[in-house]
Amino acid sequence: METFNLRELPTTNTRTNDDIHTTITLDPLIQTFLSTRPLQRLRALKQLGLAEYVYINAKHDRFEHSLGVAHLAERLARKIKDKQKSLKITEKDIMCVKLAGLCHDLGHGPFSHVYDGTFRSQINNNVDWTHEDGSVMMIDAVLNDLGLQPRMEKFNAAVNEKVLTSKSHPLTVAAGEEIDLPLRQISDGYNAATFGVLDRKGLTVSPKNVLTTRDIIFIKEMITCEPFAREVGFMGRHLDKEFLYDIVSNRHSGLDVDKMDYFARDSVRAKGSGQIDNIILEEAFVAKGRCSQPDKCFQCSRLVQGQGGGNSNARTKPNLHYMICWPEKLAVKAMEFFKFRFSMHSQVYTHKTVKAVEFMVCDILTLADPHIKIPTKEPNVFKRISTAMENPDSYVLLKDSILDVIEISVDPKLFPAQQLLKRLRSRDLYKCCVMHSDNDMNEDSALKSLWDKNTTSSFIISLVVQASKRIISEQSTIDNPNPHTVALSPDEIIVERSKIHHGQKDMNPVNMMRFLPKDTLTKLDVAANLLPTATKLSESVYMAHIPRLFQEKLFRLFVKDHERGTLALVSFEEVLKDLQKKHFEAEQLQSVNVNGGSSRQSSPAAPQIRPRNNYLGSSNNLNGMDGDDDDDDDDDSNSQNSRKNSIVCLSPAPKKNLCSLSQQSASEDESDYSSSNNNGNHKKNKTKGKRNMLSTIKANGGPVKRSKIESPTTTTTTTTTTTTTSTTPPPNSKAPTTPPPTSNSNKSLFP
Repeated sequence: METFNLRELPTTNTRTNDDIHTTITLDPLIQTFLSTRPLQRLRALKQLGLAEYVYINAKHDRFEHSLGVAHLAERLARKIKDKQKSLKITEKDIMCVKLAGLCHDLGHGPFSHVYDGTFRSQINNNVDWTHEDGSVMMIDAVLNDLGLQPRMEKFNAAVNEKVLTSKSHPLTVAAGEEIDLPLRQISDGYNAATFGVLDRKGLTVSPKNVLTTRDIIFIKEMITCEPFAREVGFMGRHLDKEFLYDIVSNRHSGLDVDKMDYFARDSVRAKGSGQIDNIILEEAFVAKGRCSQPDKCFQCSRLVQGQGGGNSNARTKPNLHYMICWPEKLAVKAMEFFKFRFSMHSQVYTHKTVKAVEFMVCDILTLADPHIKIPTKEPNVFKRISTAMENPDSYVLLKDSILDVIEISVDPKLFPAQQLLKRLRSRDLYKCCVMHSDNDMNEDSALKSLWDKNTTSSFIISLVVQASKRIISEQSTIDNPNPHTVALSPDEIIVERSKIHHGQKDMNPVNMMRFLPKDTLTKLDVAANLLPTATKLSESVYMAHIPRLFQEKLFRLFVKDHERGTLALVSFEEVLKDLQKKHFEAEQLQSVNVNGGSSRQSSPAAPQIRPRNNYLGSSNNLNGMDGDDDDDDDDDSNSQNSRKNSIVCLSPAPKKNLCSLSQQSASEDESDYSSSNNNGNHKKNKTKGKRNMLSTIKANGGPVKRSKIESPTTTTTTTTTTTTTSTTPPPNSKAPTTPPPTSNSNKSLFP
């Protein structure tokens, strides 16, 4: 038998200061986890990725966030234990919940969600992988650093033999006995026989508090919100403790301690203010609740199908869960929480400049990916940046510092990546030249078509490229003072279509929560099967706090070279113009078919397409869209509130005759188009009707020069005559603006 040098757990707690929670207590078991490489790696991963390019203080890391989540997870679990003693929550249960909070972000890659999402989709990696999968892998790496390993051999054999659903099968019984044993000792480290929760005196660990493989499975299941084996459901804890799974990551409503911590922490660092709403923690309790999405819930579908095994009798109805609920008086607080979620996503996480930097970093990593070798434990076996998450030894080395590795490399193959990285260091960023918030899609059929499920981003890019080629062809035959010489290529454009919501897409997230009236709150300290049933709260109780829309669709078009922004904007306009024309022709044809081809019936009005201008926008003088350090770093988030239905150009231009293109919706029924010059004069022309139209703005006090590509025309169509009038505005007059169209005795596997 192999012998190891073994250590015992520390016997005292330590504390650390935190600007969100003031003080965080670190238990001996937490201290041992924090001494491992995977946990320390979180110090080198920024919580907000690249948001520091806009919010200069947003440099906090995932290490402090993970400590904060562990702290809140313990607070909530202990609060429920003290309030509802009949639920029999143990100290080991609380420690497992706390460890899940500590380890839930171990799977993140460089720059957090940049690696997990944008980068992996950009390199067309079809591997079905999420950062939660990475966290599960890295938990095993943490245990390996401690000289421990879960016992999973018989369990894996039962999975391969597909006998888990049979409780009496010998392999299943053996697997159940195995996972309830202490962890396996594999090397020098902490003693597996005493690795667990210390007693109150902090001297010994009783056998019932020693961590087992089942506890590790419980921790992993809490992180993924999925059972370790779907055919048998949750294995970590019995269903009468299923509410513990919703503390770190709430699968029912989305209101959990993970979001509580990072919303408050991110807001403090990015905006300068934010805090934990303690009443949400203090007032939480456990009750029965109807599943909000039974068709998507693996437990409900499994119990309905009679696959619940020994656990199927835990509930009287298949779509009832033991879940975390709240008193009715907290409905408004809950709604404010989800509204704050929307605000953080809108103003910080999806800020236009943050997204531009993310796209740049993704391009840098893509260029460097074939040439970066990350070692593994096996000799001469390496992983690339895009595949490092497959191996824990490689992944623990992959951090935000990968950009520094690329920058100092002498490999000539990394020169393209280094050149782009040089642009990033110099803040020569990609530019957002088109932004459209599509809340009112029905008002413009052309813009609505951009969100058609059959319309891909690559297709939109191809349309823009084709339009730029037509523009170049037209310019070659006329006298244009600022000609575009080369058409756009697909590699120059990035199309982003995103959705920002309150937590449940286009649904009310509070409807996913369950509440109890005040008179039932005294009946909670009973056995789980006797708990009252919480229900969904009527929206009329908090009607004044419900937003008009729960989801916002956002369309953006970025250019990699800011000097090409003008051409990209004009080309996009051409695409919209073509789409409007097609929808108009389709409406005419539909009208003829409905009217049986009668020529007496009036036809729809022809689309009034505004003539194309030579748009020249300055990257330093555009409303709410500039990429300048002083503006973006301080309070560029305010521009997000006025971005509804706006299309803005961000391109450098000559110092004279600059044009800014923007529109802000003034109210529900009218749009407010504003223009300004260098003297600060503002004129407003309120136009009732349709939005999504660009207003031309004079700059430097001079008249706007129109391109000779297309003459300005005004077209009017009636049932009998058509009149076309071409007018040229006087030098000091305002350019005409035209609205667009509407358009048993043995231990069992089961807990």
